[in-house]
Amino acid sequence: MKILFAINQLGGGGAERVLTLLANQMVQNHEVYIVSFTPGMTKYHINQNIHVNELTLRKKTAIHVARAIREEVKAVKPDCLISFEYHMNMKALLGTVGIKNLRKIISERNDPSQKGGTLGKKQVRELLYRLSDVLVCQTPDAMNYFSKEIRCKTVIIPNPISGNLPEVWSGKRDKRIVNFCRLEKQKNIPLLIDAFSIFRRNHKEYQLDIYGDGAEREYIQTYIESRNLRTSVTLHPASPEIHKLVSNAMMYVSSSDYEGISNSMLEALALGIPTICTDCPCGGARMFIRDGENGFLVRVGDSNELAQKMSDLAENAKLRNIFSQNSIKIREDISSDKIVGKWMDILK
Repeated sequence: MKILFAINQLGGGGAERVLTLLANQMVQNHEVYIVSFTPGMTKYHINQNIHVNELTLRKKTAIHVARAIREEVKAVKPDCLISFEYHMNMKALLGTVGIKNLRKIISERNDPSQKGGTLGKKQVRELLYRLSDVLVCQTPDAMNYFSKEIRCKTVIIPNPISGNLPEVWSGKRDKRIVNFCRLEKQKNIPLLIDAFSIFRRNHKEYQLDIYGDGAEREYIQTYIESRNLRTSVTLHPASPEIHKLVSNAMMYVSSSDYEGISNSMLEALALGIPTICTDCPCGGARMFIRDGENGFLVRVGDSNELAQKMSDLAENAKLRNIFSQNSIKIREDISSDKIVGKWMDILK
């Protein structure tokens, strides 16, 4: 089978991580191509047998990108086109109108009620999505956002866990709270900093380490300084060795306002790091965290509740151990082999 993936860029985000993981697995038995539109952004390993075409367009309007995808499809002649993220989904469907013998699979990678542009653009998305053969959503809440006509051809496939994570840390954990993500507004890192400031009143020995790059980086650094937390909160750049860097942390905390499914949350659970997440739309955290059993869920935007749960974990070694032992089961539940198998089922 010949498979063509379409994505805006191959940077360091969650969508890119999942796409490259799928492509690297699929190329073992199929001919795989990737087309992207922001050259020089590749952050993840890509198998040398995958054909990657990073296009530089003079104009990147929807029409120009749609036309470029159409030309790529005509050149590659894939059996299946898989696009990632709502804006690329729309352009891919527009660009392949009228092309026969092409299975079109689109994938929402975030909360569709939050991501999708203006109301008018969301209405256009609704119309264009009807041209797809399959829509992949990460959560039931994301699927239920769409009309019945689209829901009837939607499948739910969560993100996979990478097979090359380090072993679960078995020694004494550092008194560090960690977060690693793309530094965008939806992650609400200031809420995490506020909660840590409250938590630290009674836990002055703790440090907060935030890893990532993105549009909010400069603002977050300024926010740390404005709260007089420079000695206890450190903003680190994103790192390919992130899992080794955080594996011995006392806890992982996510403060997002909304998510598809947070890859860093899944990885923290798989690493056995005691985890706290906001119970944010579109339901990814509650799919995998059973509150009080393998992690904590807290209300979105509530720094006091977040700080209290951080204190609960810091002061209860037995609870941390229970969370860790229960959370690592996720390695089997959403292993890359299982998730790639689900994707292969919808390619047929």
